[in-house]
Amino acid sequence: LTSQMSNISAGDSSSSDDEGRSRRCRQQQQLPDMEKFSAQLTKYCRRVLTCLPSHCSGYDQNRLVFAWFAISTMDMLDRTQELNRQEIIDWVYSLQILPSSGRPVANCGFRGAPLLGSPADPHLDAENPLPYDASHLTMVFAGLGILLMLGDDLQRVDRDAVLSGVAALQTPAGCFTAGKFAPESDLRFVFSACVSCYYLNDFTKIDVDRSVAFLLACQTYEGGFGQRPGSEAHGGSTFCAIASLKLLGRLDSALPADSRQRSRLLRWLCQRQHRGFHGRPYKDDDSCYTFWIGASLAALGRANLIDRSALVEFVFSCYSGMEGGFSKYPGDSADPLHTYLALAGLAALRLEDERLEPIRPEANITERAHLHMLALHRAAAASAASH
Repeated sequence: LTSQMSNISAGDSSSSDDEGRSRRCRQQQQLPDMEKFSAQLTKYCRRVLTCLPSHCSGYDQNRLVFAWFAISTMDMLDRTQELNRQEIIDWVYSLQILPSSGRPVANCGFRGAPLLGSPADPHLDAENPLPYDASHLTMVFAGLGILLMLGDDLQRVDRDAVLSGVAALQTPAGCFTAGKFAPESDLRFVFSACVSCYYLNDFTKIDVDRSVAFLLACQTYEGGFGQRPGSEAHGGSTFCAIASLKLLGRLDSALPADSRQRSRLLRWLCQRQHRGFHGRPYKDDDSCYTFWIGASLAALGRANLIDRSALVEFVFSCYSGMEGGFSKYPGDSADPLHTYLALAGLAALRLEDERLEPIRPEANITERAHLHMLALHRAAAASAASH
């Protein structure tokens, strides 16, 4: 989700032996026993929440996102009750960046980790703000998502500050930058902005029309979406575009069901399957695209277009019973990102209904968390109406 994690998620290595991987897939067709599988995954996720794996230790500034990967995985397994939920909720709120007289609104939102030595109490932090302590859009999305998955009521979220911080990062073209001191600007952060506004049920502070125009400008002649206009179509950015349009309520008007653009998009997505999914033409299958491609098809209502048995077989060939998580390719080391995205893709496609809580594709949270979010929205609307 962030460029700092690109070494984990985006390395479509073309030098690997595809035949060898296919052979390993065939050797691991047997799906793991659910009870043992769930216990191993839960143990892995709890380790991630306690201490990052050594090969991920360089990403400590993104600890909130790694917590989101682990908690999301446990939520799909219906195992979050094994966590100290209140402790994690309090930790997430400690990462909230609140407004103050010495802090511009563009800084407000959530930071990825307490790496700057900020006080655990965000109200104390607001009294003496650090000049380079600023929000990151992906952290806003991750922080709010964790709170929803753990059943929090979001009462401690400074909604106006968070939403104003999101809006302050919108560019004149309709895109969003990652943060005040993170100048990257592409579809990843459009999605992070849209889903954050969706969680808080308020799109009034951003320019929706400009964002829709930017999203459509990113569609390529092939049908997929690039990170920016003129960029090569990619599975991750295609998901970000589809999900953003759906969250904004513009998917069917921007890409009508009978349009050439929609047909090209569906064709491009279907062409990304060999056994599993890959993100670009002539690249190897990678477990993370189970979500990026699978959730895109699910959001479009066309999950029926894939070879389901081949996909499930590939995904579980990437599972490491020794480590307890999923890897990018069969035989590689497991990591939190691929563990979540491999399972979330299956859950979004409803391929493991008896084993996993379904995922709401465009919102990137479980259906259980999504229902909790909708209940909060209804309660807030009723409260506003009564006043």
